[in-house]
Amino acid sequence: VDDMPAWLRDKTYVISTSLFESFHYSIAEGMAAGLLPLIHDWYGADYLYPAEYLFSDPDDCLRVLKRLEREDLRETGKRNRRFIAERYDLKARLTDVERLMLETVSRHRSGKAAAEAVSV
Repeated sequence: VDDMPAWLRDKTYVISTSLFESFHYSIAEGMAAGLLPLIHDWYGADYLYPAEYLFSDPDDCLRVLKRLEREDLRETGKRNRRFIAERYDLKARLTDVERLMLETVSRHRSGKAAAEAVSV
């Protein structure tokens, strides 16, 4: 899809029925567009996404869906957009990646220096 926000505009829900995922980008994209997620509780989903959207079987999914139907969908959509914007802000994530890379290089250099000192 060339223009994902435009394609999502007339949708209400985004669903993940996968048993195994890493981040599942389509859930984050949908939430950023204000959609309501229904997320199979794959390992790690509770770390990435709000537990209120997780389900473990079809009956549980229906329970989550019925609860969401009673909510103010506009307000819930706004809350989901804020969740994604605050938790997965690109600038903050790039800062985290840069910090991790610098720490890794520093550890590698200090380990290499220690190994050279021992071999002398």
